[in-house]
Amino acid sequence: PSLLMIVIVIGGILCGVFTATEGSAVAVVYATVLSLFYGSIKIKDIPRIVLDSAKITGTITFMIGLSSIMSWAMAFTGIPDMVAAAVSWYYKQQDLLFFCLINIILLFVGTFMDPTPAILIFTPIFLPICTSLGMNAVQFGIVLCYNLSVGTHYTSGRNHPVYRL
Repeated sequence: PSLLMIVIVIGGILCGVFTATEGSAVAVVYATVLSLFYGSIKIKDIPRIVLDSAKITGTITFMIGLSSIMSWAMAFTGIPDMVAAAVSWYYKQQDLLFFCLINIILLFVGTFMDPTPAILIFTPIFLPICTSLGMNAVQFGIVLCYNLSVGTHYTSGRNHPVYRL
């Protein structure tokens, strides 16, 4: 029955029964029903689970909102272009060193920030620099997501700021 969730979600999306977002809601409902059936959660645990989920969702949504405002303000003032001009002049000859520096910065940022706000903040800063040095935008996106995810992985769990509510 647990593996049937994959068939329900992907089949529903591919058949046009629901969108990907609705598919995630269907997966949550199906997983909740299975968890109740298997006895891994009790009905009395559901309010606590919903409250914890709401706290985490609210925190992440708040961080996304603030990072969007910060990204807009930086783009409005031209900070990414100034940083790109200053850094690309210095690193034109040593682009491999700059790419390693970006990896280290993103790993460090990933240990303290959730990936979604970090992507919204650092993409406008680093993407123009990386494209001027010859990196493809898709490659930069993969490097960005991978480094932030690895950084978050090592700090996830009870000690991550998002989960200390």
